[in-house]
Amino acid sequence: MLVDDNAAIAKLEAGEWWQGSLIHRSCIAGRAEHHPDCEWWVVASQACNIYNCDFQSIPVVELVGASVITELGECSKGGHPREIDLSAKGAGGELLIKAESQKRIWIPRRLLVDLEAPRFRVQNIRTLPFTYQTQWLDKFSSWLARGYTRVALPDAFNLAMGRSQIRDVLETRLAKKKHDDLYGIFMTITGNDQDDSEGELGVLKPPYDLGVLIACYENADPQPILAQLKKQLFKDQIKDPESSDGSLTLTRAALSKRLGVRIIEADLEVRPISDIYLSELLGPNTVRYNMVDHHSDSNESHH
Repeated sequence: MLVDDNAAIAKLEAGEWWQGSLIHRSCIAGRAEHHPDCEWWVVASQACNIYNCDFQSIPVVELVGASVITELGECSKGGHPREIDLSAKGAGGELLIKAESQKRIWIPRRLLVDLEAPRFRVQNIRTLPFTYQTQWLDKFSSWLARGYTRVALPDAFNLAMGRSQIRDVLETRLAKKKHDDLYGIFMTITGNDQDDSEGELGVLKPPYDLGVLIACYENADPQPILAQLKKQLFKDQIKDPESSDGSLTLTRAALSKRLGVRIIEADLEVRPISDIYLSELLGPNTVRYNMVDHHSDSNESHH
């Protein structure tokens, strides 16, 4: 490493540049003219790339554009695939921004050396008891990663989940209303042609068997969550879409089975994260529930 490279790294460290650091558009004038509505730019590159001593191998850093907002909205939960509301902290207080994944630029890494230290940063705010609500940097990095890791599920599966209203139960009634209690929702999906799928969930053929594992935080009681889920899937009645006069009803689980997705009460679990093994979540047919992340469905426009 050259002497000037050493000096550059030292200046980056002195400026405390990290993933989540904010850069005002006035500092990179001429490099973001295609996105005039982005007043701020959030550093998306990880620290290992920012501080790497090899400027030839890693000459640039990635930035995600953001605009100032007055209050945090639904996107602050990190579920939208293209937008996320974030809180950034600095000496000047709190700055609320909306970052957009479609607005990205790359700037020379050495440019950071000549910039003033970041005035605001997206960072995790630790609280007791723990809450994911204030883990802003984790939300930001997870949101970036999900843009590349969403699993493509079969259209027939997505269609059945939507029409049976199970998607509504998991997304609206559970994932959103109990968001602060939940670490994640994991689905295990097996299909009729399991041996022929070669591990690709997107090409599985119906009918499907569905298992759901809900991981909650330690301060949440899993039993009421499980009881609510069982009630909504196996007891509550909804209108039968095949009833001509709308007088017939059935459960969501019954309608789902008719549409090709079978689920039984024994395959629903709610457990605290301390009672879940990592190996359970890494099975070849287990995926983290991401329909709240607006998975596409080629047959329906509803999300």
